[in-house]
Amino acid sequence: GAGAGHPQAYWDFNGDARDRSGNGIDGTLLGPGFSGAVPPGGGSASAVFDGGGDYVSAPLDVSEGSYTCSLWFRTTNANAGLFCVVDSNLGSGGHDRHLYLSGGNIASRVWNNETIRSSGLSLADGQWHHLAHVYDGLAGGQRIYIDGTLAAGGGKAQSDFNWQRH
Repeated sequence: GAGAGHPQAYWDFNGDARDRSGNGIDGTLLGPGFSGAVPPGGGSASAVFDGGGDYVSAPLDVSEGSYTCSLWFRTTNANAGLFCVVDSNLGSGGHDRHLYLSGGNIASRVWNNETIRSSGLSLADGQWHHLAHVYDGLAGGQRIYIDGTLAAGGGKAQSDFNWQRH
């Protein structure tokens, strides 16, 4: 089960969106395909999104008070969406905890209305990058790490969006 040091869900996208954490939180693929491109984190494949509304959805109630999301991404799109929690698919009913590229920099928005953004990065370089987004009281607010280095930080230590289901 989930707990300190154990993920609530883990998707490696090795040909499907099955949850490899053992918690059975399988995702549903809505558009993406798979490639043989192997992220540095391991595995044998990766999901491929064409920018035309592809996404993966999983039934998951993400904590408002203590959260970490980490993922590998590779893109040449300087304005790409990477992750968010939603009430219903495509944000119907509300959306929060956005992780996205804006002008090649990493950004996050946590409701109620704190947006943080790196500066001087060029993450749309076609190379693999590891992203970790964390917030809770111990972290001192939300933080975004890129390739192990703090890229942006803010004071918001929790989300006020508490009705998410995906």
